[in-house]
Amino acid sequence: MTNHKYILWSKIVGAIHESPAISDNMFSGGRNMIKINIFNEQNEIVTTNALNDMVCRCIETVISRQNIECDLSVDVLFVDNAEMAQINQETRGIYCVTDVLSFPMIELDKAGVFSAGSADIDLDSQTILLGDIVLSLEKALEQAVDFHHSFEREVSYLIVHSVLHLLGFDHDNNRNKKIMRKKEEEILELLNMMR
Repeated sequence: MTNHKYILWSKIVGAIHESPAISDNMFSGGRNMIKINIFNEQNEIVTTNALNDMVCRCIETVISRQNIECDLSVDVLFVDNAEMAQINQETRGIYCVTDVLSFPMIELDKAGVFSAGSADIDLDSQTILLGDIVLSLEKALEQAVDFHHSFEREVSYLIVHSVLHLLGFDHDNNRNKKIMRKKEEEILELLNMMR
């Protein structure tokens, strides 16, 4: 099986060398600090400070609703559809465009519960690397049009969905799908991003 962590990490390191993070933020998540790095590797959709701030609010809101007491780091990479198809091929063996991919960096005992002992540490910020999110802004815009809601609502949903995956939630069966969907709806309501 392909090691997703290192393929994506090398892409993000490549992005860092080509252009610095467009957003590098530390937030208080209640009992912890959350470091969020956002990298833009696409030219299809104009990124704004408002978009970056919204992404950070989504991540912070999801994490703050969990019982996590350690400092965390999340990297977000914005790509276009062509790059997303390539990453999907490299990491999952499926050559097609998808909206968002989540790459957890830690093993969880159960959804939302982990011990920090086996996690990788970001040496610069001394935070635990929760994982990476790759989001096709181009696909998010297409889906927003298809679903008749705003681009901001679609991006918010995809980020919330992805962070829940980083925290070990899944929709692999009906029971887990109900749990995950309920959490998504609760968080989107807190963010005022309901349909």
